[in-house]
Amino acid sequence: NTGGVGNVSFGGTVDGASRLDIEAGGGRIEFFGALGGTTPLPSLNLTSASAVTALSTFAINGTGAGSDGLLIGTGVNNVNIAQPGSTITNANLAGIRFAGGSQNSTVGGFTITGSGGSGVAVEPGDYTGSVFASSTLTGSGGDGLRAENTAGLTVRDTRSSGNAGSGLWFEGSGTTGVVVSNNSLGIDAAGNAAQPNVNFGLMLYGVSGGAVANNTIGGNTRYGVVVETAAANVVVSRNLIGTNENGDPLGNGNDGILVKDATNVAVTGNRIANNEYYGIQVYNSQNVTVGGSIAAQQGNLFLNNRQYGIALRLDLTDTVVQGNYID
Repeated sequence: NTGGVGNVSFGGTVDGASRLDIEAGGGRIEFFGALGGTTPLPSLNLTSASAVTALSTFAINGTGAGSDGLLIGTGVNNVNIAQPGSTITNANLAGIRFAGGSQNSTVGGFTITGSGGSGVAVEPGDYTGSVFASSTLTGSGGDGLRAENTAGLTVRDTRSSGNAGSGLWFEGSGTTGVVVSNNSLGIDAAGNAAQPNVNFGLMLYGVSGGAVANNTIGGNTRYGVVVETAAANVVVSRNLIGTNENGDPLGNGNDGILVKDATNVAVTGNRIANNEYYGIQVYNSQNVTVGGSIAAQQGNLFLNNRQYGIALRLDLTDTVVQGNYID
Protein backbone atom coordinates (compact mmCIF):
# COMPACT_ATOMS: atom_id res chain seq x y z
CA ASN A 1 0.00 0.00 0.00
CA THR A 2 1.69 3.21 -1.18
CA GLY A 3 -0.70 5.51 0.61
CA GLY A 4 -2.07 6.61 -2.72
CA VAL A 5 0.96 8.53 -3.94
CA GLY A 6 3.51 6.07 -5.34
CA ASN A 7 4.14 3.37 -7.92
CA VAL A 8 4.54 -0.34 -7.17
CA SER A 9 7.01 -2.11 -9.47
CA PHE A 10 8.17 -5.74 -9.40
CA GLY A 11 11.44 -5.98 -11.30
CA GLY A 12 11.76 -9.76 -11.15
CA THR A 13 9.50 -12.75 -10.75
CA VAL A 14 6.80 -12.91 -8.08
CA ASP A 15 6.03 -16.28 -6.44
CA GLY A 16 4.33 -17.45 -3.30
CA ALA A 17 1.34 -19.34 -1.98
CA SER A 18 -0.25 -16.28 -0.35
CA ARG A 19 -2.65 -13.67 -1.65
CA LEU A 20 -1.07 -10.46 -2.92
CA ASP A 21 -3.02 -7.21 -2.43
CA ILE A 22 -1.74 -4.00 -4.01
CA GLU A 23 -3.05 -0.48 -3.44
CA ALA A 24 -1.23 2.14 -5.51
CA GLY A 25 -3.92 4.82 -5.41
CA GLY A 26 -2.99 7.26 -8.17
CA GLY A 27 0.27 5.43 -8.92
CA ARG A 28 1.08 2.64 -11.34
CA ILE A 29 1.43 -1.11 -10.79
CA GLU A 30 4.06 -2.80 -12.97
CA PHE A 31 5.10 -6.45 -13.31
CA PHE A 32 8.32 -6.84 -15.30
CA GLY A 33 8.78 -10.59 -14.65
CA ALA A 34 6.51 -13.59 -14.47
CA LEU A 35 3.94 -13.83 -11.70
CA GLY A 36 3.53 -17.31 -10.25
CA GLY A 37 5.89 -18.96 -12.71
CA THR A 38 7.27 -21.35 -10.08
CA THR A 39 4.67 -21.18 -7.30
CA PRO A 40 1.31 -19.82 -8.52
CA LEU A 41 -0.35 -17.20 -6.36
CA PRO A 42 -3.78 -18.18 -4.99
CA SER A 43 -5.15 -14.68 -5.59
CA LEU A 44 -4.10 -11.23 -6.80
CA ASN A 45 -6.06 -8.11 -5.89
CA LEU A 46 -5.22 -4.94 -7.81
CA THR A 47 -7.30 -2.75 -5.55
CA SER A 48 -6.33 0.72 -6.80
CA ALA A 49 -4.01 2.19 -9.42
CA SER A 50 -3.94 4.69 -12.26
CA ALA A 51 -2.57 1.99 -14.61
CA VAL A 52 -1.40 -1.64 -14.53
CA THR A 53 1.17 -3.19 -16.87
CA ALA A 54 2.35 -6.81 -17.09
CA LEU A 55 5.27 -7.72 -19.32
CA SER A 56 5.23 -11.47 -18.64
CA THR A 57 2.79 -14.26 -17.82
CA PHE A 58 0.51 -14.72 -14.83
CA ALA A 59 -0.17 -18.05 -13.09
CA ILE A 60 -2.83 -18.15 -10.39
CA ASN A 61 -4.14 -21.31 -8.71
CA GLY A 62 -7.05 -20.48 -6.44
CA THR A 63 -7.51 -23.92 -4.88
CA GLY A 64 -8.69 -23.36 -1.30
CA ALA A 65 -8.29 -19.57 -1.42
CA GLY A 66 -12.02 -18.78 -1.24
CA SER A 67 -11.80 -15.72 -3.49
CA ASP A 68 -11.57 -14.45 -7.05
CA GLY A 69 -8.40 -15.37 -8.90
CA LEU A 70 -7.61 -11.87 -10.22
CA LEU A 71 -9.51 -8.82 -8.97
CA ILE A 72 -9.25 -5.55 -10.89
CA GLY A 73 -10.56 -2.88 -8.54
CA THR A 74 -13.30 -0.35 -9.16
CA GLY A 75 -12.11 2.39 -11.48
CA VAL A 76 -8.71 0.86 -12.18
CA ASN A 77 -8.21 2.03 -15.78
CA ASN A 78 -5.44 1.54 -18.35
CA VAL A 79 -4.85 -2.12 -17.48
CA ASN A 80 -2.57 -3.98 -19.89
CA ILE A 81 -2.44 -7.63 -18.82
CA ALA A 82 -2.40 -9.63 -22.05
CA GLN A 83 0.49 -12.10 -22.13
CA PRO A 84 -0.31 -15.38 -23.95
CA GLY A 85 0.19 -18.43 -21.77
CA SER A 86 -1.25 -16.94 -18.59
CA THR A 87 -3.44 -19.24 -16.49
CA ILE A 88 -6.03 -19.00 -13.73
CA THR A 89 -7.26 -22.31 -12.31
CA ASN A 90 -9.77 -23.29 -9.64
CA ALA A 91 -10.72 -19.83 -8.39
CA ASN A 92 -13.43 -20.22 -5.77
CA LEU A 93 -15.43 -17.30 -7.17
CA ALA A 94 -14.64 -15.70 -10.55
CA GLY A 95 -11.43 -16.38 -12.40
CA ILE A 96 -11.17 -12.64 -13.16
CA ARG A 97 -13.45 -10.01 -11.62
CA PHE A 98 -13.67 -6.44 -12.83
CA ALA A 99 -15.10 -4.82 -9.70
CA GLY A 100 -16.65 -1.86 -11.51
CA GLY A 101 -15.52 0.23 -14.46
CA SER A 102 -12.18 -0.07 -16.25
CA GLN A 103 -11.57 2.16 -19.25
CA ASN A 104 -8.96 1.78 -22.00
CA SER A 105 -7.86 -1.63 -20.74
CA THR A 106 -6.77 -4.80 -22.54
CA VAL A 107 -6.93 -8.05 -20.58
CA GLY A 108 -6.35 -11.41 -22.23
CA GLY A 109 -4.02 -14.25 -23.04
CA PHE A 110 -5.56 -16.33 -20.23
CA THR A 111 -6.71 -19.91 -20.00
CA ILE A 112 -9.26 -19.81 -17.18
CA THR A 113 -10.51 -23.19 -15.96
CA GLY A 114 -12.53 -24.54 -13.05
CA SER A 115 -13.84 -21.26 -11.63
CA GLY A 116 -16.56 -21.70 -9.02
CA GLY A 117 -18.49 -18.77 -10.47
CA SER A 118 -18.10 -17.24 -13.90
CA GLY A 119 -14.76 -17.45 -15.63
CA VAL A 120 -14.87 -13.65 -15.99
CA ALA A 121 -17.31 -11.46 -14.03
CA VAL A 122 -17.70 -7.86 -15.20
CA GLU A 123 -19.49 -5.69 -12.65
CA PRO A 124 -21.49 -2.54 -13.57
CA GLY A 125 -19.50 0.42 -14.82
CA ASP A 126 -17.94 2.23 -17.76
CA TYR A 127 -15.63 0.05 -19.88
CA THR A 128 -15.24 2.40 -22.83
CA GLY A 129 -12.24 1.38 -24.90
CA SER A 130 -11.71 -1.87 -23.00
CA VAL A 131 -11.21 -5.32 -24.51
CA PHE A 132 -11.20 -8.85 -23.10
CA ALA A 133 -9.51 -11.00 -25.74
CA SER A 134 -7.56 -14.03 -26.88
CA SER A 135 -8.51 -16.28 -23.98
CA THR A 136 -10.08 -19.65 -23.20
CA LEU A 137 -12.89 -19.99 -20.65
CA THR A 138 -13.85 -23.55 -19.69
CA GLY A 139 -15.28 -25.50 -16.79
CA SER A 140 -16.81 -22.49 -15.04
CA GLY A 141 -19.55 -23.04 -12.47
CA GLY A 142 -21.42 -20.12 -14.03
CA ASP A 143 -21.07 -18.41 -17.39
CA GLY A 144 -17.81 -18.25 -19.27
CA LEU A 145 -18.08 -14.46 -19.13
CA ARG A 146 -20.92 -12.54 -17.48
CA ALA A 147 -21.29 -8.76 -17.77
CA GLU A 148 -24.07 -6.72 -16.15
CA ASN A 149 -24.78 -3.05 -16.92
CA THR A 150 -21.43 -2.53 -18.58
CA ALA A 151 -20.87 0.18 -21.19
CA GLY A 152 -18.47 -0.10 -24.11
CA LEU A 153 -16.94 -3.55 -23.56
CA THR A 154 -15.54 -5.65 -26.43
CA VAL A 155 -15.06 -9.43 -26.17
CA ARG A 156 -13.16 -10.97 -29.06
CA ASP A 157 -11.02 -13.91 -30.16
CA THR A 158 -12.03 -16.00 -27.15
CA ARG A 159 -13.20 -19.61 -26.84
CA SER A 160 -15.87 -20.14 -24.19
CA SER A 161 -17.03 -23.74 -23.98
CA GLY A 162 -17.96 -26.39 -21.44
CA ASN A 163 -19.32 -23.93 -18.86
CA ALA A 164 -22.26 -24.63 -16.54
CA GLY A 165 -24.02 -21.48 -17.70
CA SER A 166 -23.73 -19.71 -21.05
CA GLY A 167 -20.63 -19.02 -23.10
CA LEU A 168 -21.10 -15.23 -22.91
CA TRP A 169 -23.88 -13.42 -21.03
CA PHE A 170 -24.57 -9.66 -21.23
CA GLU A 171 -27.41 -8.19 -19.19
CA GLY A 172 -29.08 -4.90 -18.32
CA SER A 173 -30.18 -1.67 -19.95
CA GLY A 174 -26.88 -0.16 -18.84
CA THR A 175 -25.07 -2.61 -21.13
CA THR A 176 -24.51 -0.42 -24.17
CA GLY A 177 -22.19 -0.58 -27.14
CA VAL A 178 -21.15 -4.18 -26.54
CA VAL A 179 -19.09 -5.81 -29.31
CA VAL A 180 -18.82 -9.61 -29.55
CA SER A 181 -16.55 -10.69 -32.41
CA ASN A 182 -14.49 -13.63 -33.62
CA ASN A 183 -15.32 -15.86 -30.66
CA SER A 184 -15.92 -19.62 -30.53
CA LEU A 185 -18.79 -20.66 -28.26
CA GLY A 186 -19.59 -24.29 -27.46
CA ILE A 187 -16.79 -25.85 -29.52
CA ASP A 188 -13.71 -27.79 -28.41
CA ALA A 189 -10.09 -26.65 -28.61
CA ALA A 190 -9.52 -28.42 -31.93
CA GLY A 191 -12.43 -26.50 -33.44
CA ASN A 192 -14.22 -29.64 -34.59
CA ALA A 193 -16.51 -31.15 -31.94
CA ALA A 194 -19.03 -29.85 -29.43
CA GLN A 195 -17.95 -28.83 -25.94
CA PRO A 196 -21.37 -27.57 -24.90
CA ASN A 197 -22.18 -24.66 -22.69
CA VAL A 198 -25.08 -25.96 -20.61
CA ASN A 199 -27.22 -22.91 -21.29
CA PHE A 200 -26.80 -20.62 -24.34
CA GLY A 201 -23.91 -19.77 -26.57
CA LEU A 202 -24.56 -16.02 -26.28
CA MET A 203 -27.22 -14.11 -24.33
CA LEU A 204 -28.03 -10.41 -24.83
CA TYR A 205 -30.66 -9.76 -22.15
CA GLY A 206 -32.13 -6.27 -22.08
CA VAL A 207 -29.04 -4.66 -23.60
CA SER A 208 -29.15 -1.41 -25.54
CA GLY A 209 -26.86 -1.46 -28.55
CA GLY A 210 -24.71 -4.38 -29.59
CA ALA A 211 -22.79 -5.85 -32.52
CA VAL A 212 -22.35 -9.63 -32.82
CA ALA A 213 -20.12 -10.50 -35.79
CA ASN A 214 -17.93 -13.27 -37.16
CA ASN A 215 -18.46 -15.70 -34.29
CA THR A 216 -18.74 -19.50 -34.49
CA ILE A 217 -21.51 -20.76 -32.22
CA GLY A 218 -22.35 -24.45 -32.20
CA GLY A 219 -22.95 -27.43 -29.99
CA ASN A 220 -24.56 -25.53 -27.09
CA THR A 221 -27.24 -27.34 -25.09
CA ARG A 222 -29.92 -24.70 -25.68
CA TYR A 223 -30.04 -21.70 -28.05
CA GLY A 224 -27.08 -20.44 -30.03
CA VAL A 225 -27.85 -16.71 -29.72
CA VAL A 226 -30.63 -15.06 -27.67
CA VAL A 227 -31.64 -11.40 -27.97
CA GLU A 228 -34.48 -10.77 -25.56
CA THR A 229 -36.42 -8.85 -22.89
CA ALA A 230 -36.31 -5.23 -24.05
CA ALA A 231 -33.02 -5.66 -25.89
CA ALA A 232 -32.73 -3.00 -28.59
CA ASN A 233 -30.49 -1.87 -31.44
CA VAL A 234 -28.59 -5.11 -31.95
CA VAL A 235 -26.95 -6.32 -35.17
CA VAL A 236 -26.14 -10.02 -35.62
CA SER A 237 -24.06 -10.46 -38.77
CA ARG A 238 -21.72 -12.86 -40.56
CA ASN A 239 -21.76 -15.57 -37.90
CA LEU A 240 -21.66 -19.36 -38.22
CA ILE A 241 -24.45 -20.69 -36.00
CA GLY A 242 -24.86 -24.45 -35.81
CA THR A 243 -21.56 -25.35 -37.45
CA ASN A 244 -17.89 -25.44 -36.58
CA GLU A 245 -15.51 -22.95 -38.16
CA ASN A 246 -15.14 -25.19 -41.23
CA GLY A 247 -18.88 -25.22 -41.78
CA ASP A 248 -19.33 -28.83 -40.63
CA PRO A 249 -22.60 -29.59 -38.79
CA LEU A 250 -22.54 -28.78 -35.08
CA GLY A 251 -26.08 -27.79 -34.20
CA ASN A 252 -27.31 -26.07 -31.09
CA GLY A 253 -29.93 -27.86 -29.00
CA ASN A 254 -32.75 -25.40 -29.67
CA ASP A 255 -33.02 -22.48 -32.13
CA GLY A 256 -29.98 -21.05 -33.79
CA ILE A 257 -31.19 -17.51 -32.94
CA LEU A 258 -34.09 -16.43 -30.71
CA VAL A 259 -35.25 -12.79 -30.87
CA LYS A 260 -37.90 -12.29 -28.17
CA ASP A 261 -39.53 -9.12 -26.81
CA ALA A 262 -36.88 -7.03 -28.58
CA THR A 263 -36.77 -3.92 -30.77
CA ASN A 264 -34.61 -2.87 -33.74
CA VAL A 265 -32.72 -6.07 -34.37
CA ALA A 266 -30.99 -6.86 -37.68
CA VAL A 267 -29.91 -10.41 -38.54
CA THR A 268 -27.87 -10.35 -41.75
CA GLY A 269 -25.35 -12.45 -43.64
CA ASN A 270 -25.27 -15.42 -41.25
CA ARG A 271 -25.03 -19.14 -41.95
CA ILE A 272 -27.57 -20.77 -39.62
CA ALA A 273 -27.70 -24.53 -39.97
CA ASN A 274 -28.31 -27.89 -38.30
CA ASN A 275 -30.08 -26.54 -35.20
CA GLU A 276 -32.60 -28.74 -33.41
CA TYR A 277 -35.60 -26.45 -33.79
CA TYR A 278 -35.77 -23.24 -35.87
CA GLY A 279 -32.95 -21.49 -37.64
CA ILE A 280 -34.34 -18.23 -36.25
CA GLN A 281 -37.43 -17.55 -34.16
CA VAL A 282 -38.76 -14.00 -33.90
CA TYR A 283 -41.31 -13.64 -31.10
CA ASN A 284 -43.29 -10.59 -29.95
CA SER A 285 -40.76 -8.09 -31.31
CA GLN A 286 -40.71 -4.85 -33.29
CA ASN A 287 -38.60 -3.64 -36.21
CA VAL A 288 -36.74 -6.87 -36.82
CA THR A 289 -34.98 -7.42 -40.15
CA VAL A 290 -33.98 -10.93 -41.24
CA GLY A 291 -31.81 -10.60 -44.34
CA GLY A 292 -31.90 -7.54 -46.57
CA SER A 293 -32.47 -6.14 -50.03
CA ILE A 294 -28.96 -7.08 -51.23
CA ALA A 295 -29.24 -10.84 -50.95
CA ALA A 296 -25.61 -11.67 -51.65
CA GLN A 297 -24.43 -9.47 -48.76
CA GLN A 298 -27.32 -9.30 -46.33
CA GLY A 299 -29.25 -12.52 -46.85
CA ASN A 300 -28.94 -15.36 -44.34
CA LEU A 301 -28.37 -18.97 -45.35
CA PHE A 302 -30.65 -21.39 -43.50
CA LEU A 303 -29.73 -25.06 -44.00
CA ASN A 304 -30.91 -28.33 -42.45
CA ASN A 305 -32.59 -26.89 -39.38
CA ARG A 306 -34.87 -29.62 -38.03
CA GLN A 307 -38.10 -27.61 -38.06
CA TYR A 308 -38.49 -24.25 -39.83
CA GLY A 309 -35.71 -22.11 -41.18
CA ILE A 310 -37.60 -18.98 -40.07
CA ALA A 311 -40.43 -18.85 -37.51
CA LEU A 312 -42.38 -15.60 -36.94
CA ARG A 313 -44.66 -15.71 -33.90
CA LEU A 314 -47.03 -13.51 -31.87
CA ASP A 315 -47.43 -9.74 -32.17
CA LEU A 316 -44.76 -8.74 -34.64
CA THR A 317 -44.57 -5.15 -35.87
CA ASP A 318 -42.60 -3.93 -38.90
CA THR A 319 -40.81 -7.22 -39.46
CA VAL A 320 -38.92 -7.59 -42.75
CA VAL A 321 -37.77 -10.97 -44.14
CA GLN A 322 -35.92 -10.53 -47.42
CA GLY A 323 -33.17 -12.02 -49.53
CA ASN A 324 -32.61 -15.22 -47.51
CA TYR A 325 -31.96 -18.76 -48.77
CA ILE A 326 -33.74 -21.63 -46.98
CA ASP A 327 -33.13 -25.31 -47.64
